[in-house]
Amino acid sequence: MDYRELPERLDRKIIYESDYVCLYADKVKLSNGYIIEKYHQIHYPHEAISIVVFNENDEVL
Repeated sequence: MDYRELPERLDRKIIYESDYVCLYADKVKLSNGYIIEKYHQIHYPHEAISIVVFNENDEVL
């Protein structure tokens, strides 16, 4: 992976932080110059497994 293509974080708002999960709203700049004002990022400080469940209509439950 070319790390020059990763978004550059310009600002971060902490929405929630705990010992188990953290949620942030970052302002990021993409390599093409486009800026995303609210890029939500979930961070798990410890190793974890996540599951996303979909129904038959491909909707997240």
